[in-house]
Amino acid sequence: MNPLQLEDPPRHRSWPQDRESSVRLRSSLVVQGRSSSVALHDAASRMSACVYLEKPGLTVMQAAMVAFNSAVGSTVAILGSFPSQCGWQAFGVIMLTVAITGALQQSALISTSCQLGAVTFDELCQPLPAWSSRITVASFLVYFWGCMGFYCQFVEVFLADQVCPALCGSGSDWLCNSEYRIGLLVSIFFALVSWPPQLAGTAAVCINYTNFAVKWVVIITAVAKGVHTAFFVEAERTYTAWAPAGMVRIACMLMGSYANTGIMPQLAADIDKSQQERAAKLCPSIAVGLQFFVYLALAYSAYFGLGNAIGTDVFASYNELYPDFMTSILQGGLALLVWLSSPLVILPMKAQIYGLLSRGEADLSKAPPSLQVGLTFILALSGAMAPCIVGTEAFTKFLFFLACTCGNWFNFFLPAMVVLYCQVWSPKHTGDKNLPRVLCVWLFFLGGLGLIDAGFQILESLSPKDSSAKLPLPTRCAAWRHAAYPDGNAMVV
Repeated sequence: MNPLQLEDPPRHRSWPQDRESSVRLRSSLVVQGRSSSVALHDAASRMSACVYLEKPGLTVMQAAMVAFNSAVGSTVAILGSFPSQCGWQAFGVIMLTVAITGALQQSALISTSCQLGAVTFDELCQPLPAWSSRITVASFLVYFWGCMGFYCQFVEVFLADQVCPALCGSGSDWLCNSEYRIGLLVSIFFALVSWPPQLAGTAAVCINYTNFAVKWVVIITAVAKGVHTAFFVEAERTYTAWAPAGMVRIACMLMGSYANTGIMPQLAADIDKSQQERAAKLCPSIAVGLQFFVYLALAYSAYFGLGNAIGTDVFASYNELYPDFMTSILQGGLALLVWLSSPLVILPMKAQIYGLLSRGEADLSKAPPSLQVGLTFILALSGAMAPCIVGTEAFTKFLFFLACTCGNWFNFFLPAMVVLYCQVWSPKHTGDKNLPRVLCVWLFFLGGLGLIDAGFQILESLSPKDSSAKLPLPTRCAAWRHAAYPDGNAMVV
C-alpha cells in the first residue's frame, strides 16, 4: 500500500469527497478559533481528505497572567497620584467598586467573544447596530494609541532622567541633544518587541513571563520606596481624605485598567478551546483580584510617602525629591516593564487594522511580512514621537481626556451594549439574566458620569497653564555637561 502524502490543501479545487460537509467542518472550527489544515492523499486509490488541526492555546493561568500583565502597566507609575485627586479614603471605595465591576465585565466579554468566535472588536460588535461598530473601532484605535504613546513616554523619561546625565557628563551627548532622537530610538525598541503576531507562541510567552518577573521587581521596589519614605524620611506632608471633584475621573482611569477591555477578544481567541469556559470564570477573578491588592499597596505607600506633593509620575517625583538607588531601579524597571508590555497594546491594534484592510481577516499570522513590519513600525514611531512633540505634561492630560471619552465608550458603553444584545436580549442565552441587566445599567451610569467629567476637563484645559514643566532636554544636557566640565573642556562625541 502506498504511503499517504502530506501537503497543503489547494485553495481553488473542489474536494472529491463530500465538499459540503468539509466546508461545514471548516466553518465550525474557524468560529471556535484558529486552526491549521492539511490534505491527505492516497496515491493508489486517489482518495483525499482535509484534516483540520487546532493549535494549542493558552491555559487558564497563562491567560490570567496575560490579563494581569496587560492591565498592570504604566499605571503603576501614576497610581500613587490618584488618592491626591479623589482623597485617600474615597480611593479605597472607588477601587473596590471598580474592581468588582471590572471582573464581571471581563467575564462577560470573554464569554461573548468565545461564543461569537470574535478576535477583534469589529467582529465582537457584529450583533450590535452598525453605528456602534464604527464608534467602537475608532475609539479603540485612538484610545490604545494614546496608551501606547504613554508607554513610550515612560521609557523616554527614564532615558532623559537616568541615562542622559551620564551621557552628557561624559561628553557623549548626541542622543540627548534632542527629544526626537530619543523618540526614534524608543520607537525601534517598541517595534522589535511587538513583532510576534499572537499572544500564544514561544516568543510571546517568553516575553510575557519576563514581563511578569520585571513587573514584580518594580512593584516590590515601589512599595519599599514608599514605606521607607513615609517612615524614615522627615518631611512635612499634607493629605486629603475626600475630594469629590476628582472621583469620577479617577474611577474612569481605574476602569480603563481594571476592565482591560481591549485585550479581551484577542485573549479569548488565544485561550485553548477546551479551557474557554473555565477561563471565562476564573481568569477575571484571578487577574483582577491580584491587581486589586497590588494597586492598594502601590497607591497608599506612594501617597503616604509623598503626600500632596506627589506628581502625576510618582517615580519622577521620587527622582526629584528623594533620589537613590531605588529610584533608578523604579524608573529603569518601569521602562523595561512598559517595553515588554507594548505587544499587549500594539498587537490588538495591528489585528484590528489588518482586519479592516483585509475586510474581515484578523489573524495576523496570515498577513504578509511587509505589512506586519510596516504596521508595527508606524504605530511604534507615531506613539513614541507624540510625547516629544507636545510634551509629557500635555500628553498626560490628553490621556486623561481620552479615558473619559474614547475610554468611556470602550470601557463602559460598549461592554454594556455587548452584554445587552448578546446576553439580555439574545434568545440563545439561557442563563440568569438578572446580573447582566444590573451590570448594563451600572455601566451606562458610570459612562454617563465620565462624559460629564470630560466636559469639565475641556474647561480646565482652557485655564492658564502652569510653568512647572521641565526644561527642554538640550538645556538640561548642557547643564549636566557644564557641571561635569566647568572649564568647558569636555570631549563631544
